[in-house]
Amino acid sequence: MDYFRCFVAAVYIGIPLTFGPFYVAIVYVLFIRTNYRKLRCYRLMIQLGVSQILMSVGFITAGIASVLQYDPAGAATTGAKLMTACLRVEAGISLALALDRCKVVCSLKIPNFIIQFVVLVSWLFGLVHFSVLISPLADFPFRPEIFAPVYDYSKPLSAIVQKIGYFYSLSTMFITFCLYLLVVSYLLHKQVKLNFTKSDFNQKWIFMQALLRFTTDATVTIFYHFGTLLLTKSVGVAIAVVTGYAVNNLVIPTVLYIGFNRRLRRDIFGRELLIRVAVPTSMLYTVSPANT
Repeated sequence: MDYFRCFVAAVYIGIPLTFGPFYVAIVYVLFIRTNYRKLRCYRLMIQLGVSQILMSVGFITAGIASVLQYDPAGAATTGAKLMTACLRVEAGISLALALDRCKVVCSLKIPNFIIQFVVLVSWLFGLVHFSVLISPLADFPFRPEIFAPVYDYSKPLSAIVQKIGYFYSLSTMFITFCLYLLVVSYLLHKQVKLNFTKSDFNQKWIFMQALLRFTTDATVTIFYHFGTLLLTKSVGVAIAVVTGYAVNNLVIPTVLYIGFNRRLRRDIFGRELLIRVAVPTSMLYTVSPANT
């Protein structure tokens, strides 16, 4: 069992320590470079990155508590509460980014204040979510024996906070996916209208990434909330859920940014890195200034 605890801790801590520095570098470059920061899509991506990077605190403290089999100073519990609050923020910012893509690509007349409002609500929702969890009204303690946090239903608002957070996250994920589906449909319609005979793989890849993000987000979210009863019975389920969140919010975004955005990769590493892939550089989270 000691070896197993060490393995789980290595996974929880290893993912943020491996991919976190690269993600921080990505957000740093997006922030300091004017050519990125002046575009709203990149400003949204910066906020998205911040919310996901903050989740690293939850994963690292969870790893420490897992190997020790107790939660020193409640650090893992606080980290879990921060992580779940950041998940709510991430879902809302992703929706704002999808609205921005619809506005730019599809030339939809979406008022700027709507996107700004979605961003504001996202951060406020996350802040309120975290504030309630650290209050005496609700709790989300980390349980080292199952290697995961669970809601404490003895608190009056724990169940309500869980349900509201679940429906908020899942609904924003679904709307985000539908918006990207609209973008791809628009591009394909435009392609047919202009009598293009060659399939535009770039357009298809936008949809593929939207599908990937929606599938991973929704799967982990549904699996956790519907599998709550299983968490007390199956350690494997708990570990899979926590690891899924780490992969989805730290590994996948970092790989997509570095692997498929040539200009950003060059700005981060200071030179061109040759990465042979069978997909183009037009990505879900990458846009060209000429198109904005």
